[in-house]
Amino acid sequence: MREVVFVDGMRTPFGKQGGTLKDICGSDLAAMTVKALVAKTGIYEKGGKVDTVMCGSAAGCGYSWSHARYITMAAGLPFETSASFVEMQCGSAIDSINHAAWKILSGAADVVVAGGFESHSNKTVKYLTTVQPYKGIGPQVAKAKIHADAEQNASMIQISDLMAEKWNISREECDAFAVRSQERAAASTEKGYFVEEIVPITIPATKKTPAYEFTTDEHLRPGTPMEALAKLKPVNGGVTTAGNASGLNDGAAFVLMMSADKAKELGYEPFARWVCGADYGVEPRLMGSGPAYANLNAI
Repeated sequence: MREVVFVDGMRTPFGKQGGTLKDICGSDLAAMTVKALVAKTGIYEKGGKVDTVMCGSAAGCGYSWSHARYITMAAGLPFETSASFVEMQCGSAIDSINHAAWKILSGAADVVVAGGFESHSNKTVKYLTTVQPYKGIGPQVAKAKIHADAEQNASMIQISDLMAEKWNISREECDAFAVRSQERAAASTEKGYFVEEIVPITIPATKKTPAYEFTTDEHLRPGTPMEALAKLKPVNGGVTTAGNASGLNDGAAFVLMMSADKAKELGYEPFARWVCGADYGVEPRLMGSGPAYANLNAI
């Protein structure tokens, strides 16, 4: 069986919703990242080529039609480079990496760029165009749902609270986890761990500000004490607050994957290898538990 390896990876700095990256659509953030990754690794200069681009996203992009194809061409890759888009909500980018690995394992590709993007600043809504045909009623916003059972159509905040209730996770534990995560992210940033992987994004000049390079994640909140988090009110009466919930951000991240033989042929030193990938279905209202079962399924 062929061995699948990771050669390199790049990402944008992550901008908060409505922040620095608010005017750049998700597909363009992804294209910038893929273009930078291809340039950094010099795969075409080495005599290689990218066979396929795999891309995942939970919300997609309202500014491109075939997202992966748009990204591939906007990144300047040849027209013969195929592209495919996958959607598995929060697991979309991981699913694209698994698909890339399976494609390499099967011999259908030697080199794949895989990853994903989100732009919460540019999320779009869908409209129904055939509501009561011939009645002259204008388009109406389509209400998205994942299950016919209303109980399963929970929001992310409701899911968080339901999981905390099911597994007896306290508000204090949630706050402590949030503080620890912020501290670790801030420490890693200060030590320069992310510098080599970040694609600088040029923010155009305005009438009030000159153009500049955006290079640092802006959703970090280091130095927030537990006491401050404890004062925040839960959104829905559970354990989830604005201080311990995950952020709504804009950004993209991609990796260059290939067979171990192709990496050796092109002179790359892989930094990791793909061993296996697994997924597992759970109740939508408890979807946060999916990774635990997937890990068990992979063992």
